Amino acid sequence: MRQTWRDLLFLHTPVEPALIQATLPARLTVDTYPDDNGREWAWLGVVPFLMRDVRPVGAFSVPGLSNFTETNLRTYVHLDGEDPGVWFYSLEASNRIACAIARRWYGLPYFSAHIQTRLRGSSYQSASVRTGGRAITEITAEVGEVRAMAESGSLEYFLTERYLLYSMRAEKLVQGQVWHSPYLLHDVTSFAVEETLSGESGITANPYVHALYSPGVKVFTYRPMEI
Repeated sequence: MRQTWRDLLFLHTPVEPALIQATLPARLTVDTYPDDNGREWAWLGVVPFLMRDVRPVGAFSVPGLSNFTETNLRTYVHLDGEDPGVWFYSLEASNRIACAIARRWYGLPYFSAHIQTRLRGSSYQSASVRTGGRAITEITAEVGEVRAMAESGSLEYFLTERYLLYSMRAEKLVQGQVWHSPYLLHDVTSFAVEETLSGESGITANPYVHALYSPGVKVFTYRPMEI
């Protein structure tokens, strides 16, 4: 598949690793990154963004299907100690058909939602309400200057440069691969997050303390494989 991810806001909070590990399927191990004192933390992320031109390779975009808005709740994992990737707790999307396809094809926990995400000047706003009203996000942020590309080994690299995803499909672990160029990142000078996605997933989240913005990347996704 080809697609473009635009106007991504990466918002993260540290969580006790044991709390995250308890939510993961067998074979997946929580990935951690230390704070300034050397204490290892798992990281929980809320990421709103725009999905554009989603289509099979060689096909054209389809009106009403190829463009929608998404907000996902995620953490970071290893497979048997290798292959770092992303584990999604939920993915809110403003397209019911896309939700159904992604649930069946990838086994990803997509939910239909009403989402409004926009960037006006440097002001970023995103609001999401899951169909039925059980899960919401309210996010505001002020986007700052361009920063250097994330360096390997940095927290910014740990949180953004992930090229594998994991999910459960028919009770089997599935791995999907994505490819894109490294993110161009911007500082975020201020932000506020209110969300109930983590509570819906059985996680008590700490306040969000880290934020980055990216204007986006063009992406290839590959056929998911049972592992």
